[in-house]
Amino acid sequence: MGNGYENLDLQLKWPNDIYAGQHCKIGGVVVFTSIIGSSIHVNVGCGVNLSNDEPTKSINQMANQNDLPPISRESFLSQVFNKLEYYLDTIGGNSEGEKDIFNLYHKYWLHGNQ
Repeated sequence: MGNGYENLDLQLKWPNDIYAGQHCKIGGVVVFTSIIGSSIHVNVGCGVNLSNDEPTKSINQMANQNDLPPISRESFLSQVFNKLEYYLDTIGGNSEGEKDIFNLYHKYWLHGNQ
C-alpha cells in the first residue's frame, strides 16, 4: 500500500491470525484442502476487518489514528490480489523466493523475541 500504511501496527500470529497491536485480532486466514483421486484441491479464505470499528478495531480506524485517509474496499482488495499474485510468482519453485517470503513474514511476526 505504501504512503504510511506500511507503518500501521499490524502483525501476524502463528499460524493464521492478523492482529492490530499485540492483543486485538482483526482477521485471519482459513485453508481447506482435500484430495480427490489424483487431484489436490486447496481453498484459501481470508477475512480482515477493514472498516467496522465496533466491537473491535479496523484497519481504517488505525489509518485515521495515523492521519491517513480510509482505504476503500475496492482499493484494499486490488492491493491484496496484486500482492498475492506477486508472492505466488516469487515463490514459484524458487528457494530464494521462499526465503524472501519467510523473511517478510517474520518481519510482521507477533511472536518475535519469544
